[in-house]
Amino acid sequence: MNEVSNLVIPTGPENHPGGSSIDQVLAALERGVQVDLIATHEPVTCSTSDQWEEILSDKAKESFDQFPVDDHRNIVGVLERKRQYGSGRLVGDVMHPLDDSMLAAASMGVLSYLRLAAESPYHMVVKENRICGIVTPSDLLKLPVRVVLFTLVTHLEATMGGLIIHRFASGGWEQYLSASRQQKLRDEQERLSKQRTENDPVLLCQLCDKREIIATGILPPDQRTHFSRDLEKLEKLRNNVMHASDYGHDARNLGSLTEKAWAWIQELEEMKGR
Repeated sequence: MNEVSNLVIPTGPENHPGGSSIDQVLAALERGVQVDLIATHEPVTCSTSDQWEEILSDKAKESFDQFPVDDHRNIVGVLERKRQYGSGRLVGDVMHPLDDSMLAAASMGVLSYLRLAAESPYHMVVKENRICGIVTPSDLLKLPVRVVLFTLVTHLEATMGGLIIHRFASGGWEQYLSASRQQKLRDEQERLSKQRTENDPVLLCQLCDKREIIATGILPPDQRTHFSRDLEKLEKLRNNVMHASDYGHDARNLGSLTEKAWAWIQELEEMKGR
């Protein structure tokens, strides 16, 4: 069974503006938002003795892409809609046999599980040594996953803001923004000033602004394109999460984006010490 280690989430006020609040939330999410919370616990199954064509042609099952295969009340494999099978064969002959790479612990944090999603679009969920459900791409659209993804991207944005403040302690980061973005920032500062609200100007920048400042003002040339592309994708993901849009149809891509978010968080935090 996949034993993805718990994520190491750094703590301490030096990691980003606002102290360790985001780190604490991420750690709490990893402990409290577990795979068991998002799994489908009574999935539609089929038997090893069924004809695969009858299962996949059944109109009542057309919205499902994976079918756990039952053999005497034990799950022994998965029938996948996307695969091609020879005509007239039994499910037991064409199924994907169960192996450790297809399993995830019910107690695994969703943050950790998203790393597995980069390897496979679905996993059977194990609880107390028994398979108790399945996680498929549609399960990744559930509210607990949205909360985790939004918090992760927020953590990345906070890390970006912290790096900008660290590198531009004397100011000057505004030069990397377009004239229109600089004006928008000044307008926001003026609005808050009238409300007698004081904020570091960097924290008033949107994610796209922080991306531009870091890409053009901090990163070496060989990292700029990759960073900009990854952040554009992560910003789109965050917006889809916020507006309850679909983002989970490609579980592998979602898992890959999650990995990239963690990789950039680590890279940017290391840059503070250089």
